[in-house]
Amino acid sequence: MSAGGVGFLFDLNRCTGCNACELACSIENELGWGRSWRQVQTFNAARHPGVPSFHLSTACNHCAAAPCVPQCPALAIRRDAATDAVLIEAAKCIGCHYCSWVCPYDAPRFDAEAGVMGKCTFCNHRLAAGSEPACVEQCPTTALRFGPLQGEPLVPGFPDTAAQPALRFAPLRHALRPPESSWSLPEDVLAAFAAARPETRAPISLASEWPLLIFTLVAAGLVGWQSASSASGVPLHAGSFAGALGVALGTSLLHLGRKSRAWRALLNVRRSWLSREVAAFAGFAAVAGTQLWLAASWSRVTASLLGFAFLFCADRVYDPVRSGWRLHSADTLLTALLIASLLLGWGGAAFAVGGVKLALYAQRLLAGSRQSARAGTLVVAILRIGVGLALPALLALLRSDMPTVWLLLLVAVGETTDRIQFYQGLVVTTPRRELAELEERSIAQMTGGNA
Repeated sequence: MSAGGVGFLFDLNRCTGCNACELACSIENELGWGRSWRQVQTFNAARHPGVPSFHLSTACNHCAAAPCVPQCPALAIRRDAATDAVLIEAAKCIGCHYCSWVCPYDAPRFDAEAGVMGKCTFCNHRLAAGSEPACVEQCPTTALRFGPLQGEPLVPGFPDTAAQPALRFAPLRHALRPPESSWSLPEDVLAAFAAARPETRAPISLASEWPLLIFTLVAAGLVGWQSASSASGVPLHAGSFAGALGVALGTSLLHLGRKSRAWRALLNVRRSWLSREVAAFAGFAAVAGTQLWLAASWSRVTASLLGFAFLFCADRVYDPVRSGWRLHSADTLLTALLIASLLLGWGGAAFAVGGVKLALYAQRLLAGSRQSARAGTLVVAILRIGVGLALPALLALLRSDMPTVWLLLLVAVGETTDRIQFYQGLVVTTPRRELAELEERSIAQMTGGNA
């Protein structure tokens, strides 16, 4: 329950899926034709016999324990004390997308034109004036209302989280009868609005996160290289190292919608793993850069500590998506340790880290996780295990004079393959996904698994 005890009330028995709430949101917030912060989704749109059919209208739920507020690295999300609305301040947002990763309700959306995130504002300006949100006011069947939070906190397809959303439901009473109404928007308006609506994309995908793929791989290599140099004098070529640092910094900025505000990512070190990652990498880059010209022992040790602190934070950034901290074969910390061990010629350490990576990868394949189901083909497994782990281990055993650079290239193939699978396997919980999975299970049960 929100601090003020009020929020959205939704009656599944009354909603006809007319999309009036979406259109009202679009008009009230001047979002442009086809864009809306509210979504109407239909369960069992094909009307499979014996499976319930209903509509679910969702937007930002202005949660009492909203995860986007503490996790925003730029401190761009705040709660209005008067209305309880959770608001994104566009002037502070850096467009890093992180709020969309941590939100289980798919509320924050990236505005490519403005380069910032946006979402339902609770119609905060209307609440302050004593009016209801536009979507509530324009609902023709009163399926969507606003007031004291009474009813059920969950219905099928709505994510069950600890965020304490300001939304309650009147559950479906007649499970096999879809709600009916003679009122609806004209068909041509509905069709035009649907056609103009931007394609719904997953909050995280390899297509959108490729800059982070490059950044994390290059950064792990840099930390491994620098730590090996600090431990045993492995040559640290200034030009190559500085160039790789530039690539890492450049690709990390590509991920931001407002690159000129990148400095704001440092503002929430106290609560956000993303801020901690940025701060630690900035420190590593600065001290390691100093090490290139000043061979002081303090700079070598400090840079190594900052480097591994950065990688620890970088791996923790994905905790909200992975349901907490857990080791993954593509973790950057493990990758840096493997690279450092190879550069130092520490065969035992390299075999140990490689063994951990192999065990974690094999466990994922055997468990049939999303990563393996979506991307774990035989060819990919061969690249990851055969080329990236087994072949370099075999060559190191058979040829003691094998050039380290060749071993590193083989390892790079495996690490890149695994990191790609890592991003492909990141799945953010959303109402759309929950409804789709529930519908698939329901239809399979009714058809004996032959749907």
